[in-house]
Amino acid sequence: MNNSTYLSFGDLCKNESDGKDFLVVCRESSFPTIVILAPHGGGIEPGTEELAMEIHEPGEGLFIFSGLKKWGNSSLHVTSNRYDHPEALRMARNSKLCIAIHGAKGKEPITYLGGLCEQGIKVIAEELRERGFSVSTNPPPEINGKSPQNIVNKNTRGKGIQIEISEGQRAMFFEGFHSRVLRQYRTEVFYEYARAIRSGIDRVKELIGCKE
Repeated sequence: MNNSTYLSFGDLCKNESDGKDFLVVCRESSFPTIVILAPHGGGIEPGTEELAMEIHEPGEGLFIFSGLKKWGNSSLHVTSNRYDHPEALRMARNSKLCIAIHGAKGKEPITYLGGLCEQGIKVIAEELRERGFSVSTNPPPEINGKSPQNIVNKNTRGKGIQIEISEGQRAMFFEGFHSRVLRQYRTEVFYEYARAIRSGIDRVKELIGCKE
């Protein structure tokens, strides 16, 4: 999703209130090799925050920007190519691998894998397909994550993995997709999907020498 009201976090913070309109969760990594990002969590792209927290493991970095509004959370969307939140940028630049979880449009259950880490895209696609999930490694240009300016690629290797999950797929993860409360109740599909992503991340860490 790329319908951004604000061009930067400076602009956003002039009009929106931390703790009321949005919340930032930031967990430092004990060894700065990997950071998992959910830059449009909460009500902005529902389900991305929950998945990021599920696949995150102790010792890894985690950054979540969560929309808290009762409605109109899409106004909090800052596009990934302009994502300049200071903590997110710092964590990304100190890492060897960035994984960004996003929500894509579309009722068809599908995952689009993008970014510049071709090894990682291939591995995660394999893990998802082995578990029966539909995957495309050729996303539409607006969500392909190929720009060097995209925060997912701003690590020490200049290569990250952008995981764009359609609304149809995310809706299968929860008892109630559009309710923050009901998203606490996850389906087995959610956990199977998370296991696939986690397995893929672990394989990628081995491939690029990203083990602590």
